[in-house]
Amino acid sequence: MLIEMLELEGIRVISANSDGVTTYFKKEKLEKKKEIIKKWQEITNYEVETVEFKKFVYSTVNDYLAIKIDGEVKTKGDFEENVLIHKNKSKNIIPLALKSYYVDNILPETFIPSHKGFFDFCIRQKSSKNFHYEGFSKNNKTVYNKLIRYYISLNGEKIMKIKNPECDTNAVQMSQVEAGDYLMTVCNSVKEGITPQELQINYQYYIDKTYKLINKIKLEGRKTAKKAPVNQISLFN
Repeated sequence: MLIEMLELEGIRVISANSDGVTTYFKKEKLEKKKEIIKKWQEITNYEVETVEFKKFVYSTVNDYLAIKIDGEVKTKGDFEENVLIHKNKSKNIIPLALKSYYVDNILPETFIPSHKGFFDFCIRQKSSKNFHYEGFSKNNKTVYNKLIRYYISLNGEKIMKIKNPECDTNAVQMSQVEAGDYLMTVCNSVKEGITPQELQINYQYYIDKTYKLINKIKLEGRKTAKKAPVNQISLFN
C-alpha cells in the first residue's frame, strides 16, 4: 500500500522488502512524502522510521552500500566486508575494494594490489561427504579433504572437486573449483613471515571480479524490459 501511494505521487521506489522501502525523489516532493507516510501510519497503526542517504549503490535489494548523511556507511550482501566469524569470509578483498571505490573513489586496480591483508584474498570451499578435492600441477597430484582454503595465484595447481568411489549419485565425476585457466594455492596453513612476492597472488582475478559487480550496477538501469506476449495477462492492466 505504501509503495503504491508513493509511486502514484511520482516518488520512485527503487527497492523494497518486507519491512522497508528505499525511495528516490526530488527535494520538492519531500513534504508530499511526509504527508503520505503520515496518512499510511494512520491507516495501518504502524510507525515508520526514516533514514536519509547521500549515496545508495545496489545490485539487488539485499546487496547494497549506503552512505548516510552523517557519513556512516552501511553494507549488506555483496558489499558486506569483515562479516561475522560464522559466515563465509571468502574473497573479503572484493567488498573492501567496492567500499574503497564507492566511498573513497579509489580504483580496484589501485586498491587491491596495495592491500596487505593476505587472508582477505582467501576462499573457502566445503563439499558434502560424497566428494573431496584434488590439486593437479605439472608434475604432482595432491589429495585434499572436503574442506579447503585457497587463493588465486600466478603459479600453483588446478583444483578439482572429485566424486568419492562410494558415492551413488548422478553427479559428475570431476568438476573445476574455479572455471577457466586460473591456478590456485591451498593455504590451510601459511608459514609465518611469508612475503607478498612469495605468495604470488593473482591480483587481476580479484580486480576482474570486483569490476564484474561494478559493471552489473552501472548497466542495470540500461536494461530494456522484455515485451510480454500479447496473450499474457498483465498485473497492471
